Amino acid sequence: MYLPLDPSKTEGLWEKFYQSLEEGAFVYIVSEGKQSCGNGMTDDPRLIIERFKKCGYSRIGTSRSVPVPAHFGVRIDDKVGYLQEYIAHDGSQDQIESDLRKLVQLIFYEMPTLTNLVIPFELMGLSDQGVVVETKCGVTEIKPEQ
Repeated sequence: MYLPLDPSKTEGLWEKFYQSLEEGAFVYIVSEGKQSCGNGMTDDPRLIIERFKKCGYSRIGTSRSVPVPAHFGVRIDDKVGYLQEYIAHDGSQDQIESDLRKLVQLIFYEMPTLTNLVIPFELMGLSDQGVVVETKCGVTEIKPEQ
């Protein structure tokens, strides 16, 4: 069962995440706040973890306490979240939509005062999730329905 955990509150998860990054063949969808077009992971795992740690909201996907994608890092400015880091199992559109549905449900539940989540690429498949999705200039803004 997929369970995204806060690595700063889960003992040993940063180390397990590091090991999984060294061993796994995952793809970066968003890196440093920019879409990566599903490129394979070439960055040093230590640099990736440092970027995740700088985000105000990081969730490492796990299954039975083992890191498995999707992994997310979101920078929080005031009441707006900006997706900065997103690692997926693969770069298919179905996988991206499934992963982001999980993120949207989780982040708006855990941070009820959050007003927007900004994704640095166009995404249309989330309108059925109790959210309003607006796409303009290659950026998607997701807001909870009022």
